[in-house]
Amino acid sequence: MSYETIDLEMRGAVAWLTLNRPKAFNSINLTMAKELCDLSIHLGEDKAVRAVVITGSGEAAYCAGGDVPSFAENLEGLPAMLKELTTYLHMGISRLAWMRAPVIAAVNGVAAGAGMSLAAACDMRIGCEKSRFKSVFIERNLSPDSG
Repeated sequence: MSYETIDLEMRGAVAWLTLNRPKAFNSINLTMAKELCDLSIHLGEDKAVRAVVITGSGEAAYCAGGDVPSFAENLEGLPAMLKELTTYLHMGISRLAWMRAPVIAAVNGVAAGAGMSLAAACDMRIGCEKSRFKSVFIERNLSPDSG
């Protein structure tokens, strides 16, 4: 399996997913949401997978949430695109949360918005000195996003 925004590496029975958009702080665009959904289905059905680890590429971010700059590129089509993106994202996060194999978030930087929700959906979260968790929605007294 080959993906554009997520690298999959099998290390024995452990599937390592690396969110791979470091220039965009591993933020979630429609392609990544679709790939996360697809991977969650395939890995969840593979009995040989004993654990899943999700991390981010680069030094700054695990996942900065939604790719807001890409959303601004097509304001006219934004409502339909966001509906499609959140459908795939929520399905992927739900499947990860209910996966038979344990899912571990290796948070190597900022986890914001939907990125924080992705980490929260995992069975275990492991951080480092650079790990930061941020939910702007809660700070604005709005309903939490993507989880």
